[in-house]
Amino acid sequence: MTVTTPQPTTTDHFASALAEMREYYRAGSTAPFDLTSSPNVQALRSMSPMLGDDAVDDDVSAQLASIHSQSMTEAQANVNTQKQGATVASSQAQQDGKADPSAAAAAFQAAMDKQRDAAKSASDATIDKAYAAATKLGVNADPSTQSTILSSMNTLTTTMNDIIGGITNALSSIVGAIENIISGLLQPLEEIATSFAPVLALFG
Repeated sequence: MTVTTPQPTTTDHFASALAEMREYYRAGSTAPFDLTSSPNVQALRSMSPMLGDDAVDDDVSAQLASIHSQSMTEAQANVNTQKQGATVASSQAQQDGKADPSAAAAAFQAAMDKQRDAAKSASDATIDKAYAAATKLGVNADPSTQSTILSSMNTLTTTMNDIIGGITNALSSIVGAIENIISGLLQPLEEIATSFAPVLALFG
């Protein structure tokens, strides 16, 4: 008896492409995911020419907008949490540095490393939630919308990675200035505001 292996459907390739993209960004990749080089995207588009038309109905567009909006709200909360944490830690380092500058700087470095890890975890959680919603949307919607959903999620996740990169750069900048903060040459609030300005600008 011959067993026939079911062939992947367009929806199978769509879900696999989203999973592939999600893992790409979670790994910390900063360059945009190349949709054209993905075997799953190629297979999906070859199986249905409609998939490249990018014609999406209003309901799908609204749901994509909601996914983007929620993700950006969570990303901004992440930035604000990291900014507040850096402010508290910098102020504490300035205070502790009066007694032992070396120990204060080491404790501050450890605090910033912990914040970087927390920021990445929060960003990963947001990405996971967004991709789960996008997968559900594409599976339940007309297959002709799947290509647009993929492109939309690629744009969103590229932005999310820019934000997490901005947080990392901001924390690194503050760490680099800690000796001047401890010595009183820089005030923590001023340094934090300057360091986080570029990442906050990503929110418009």
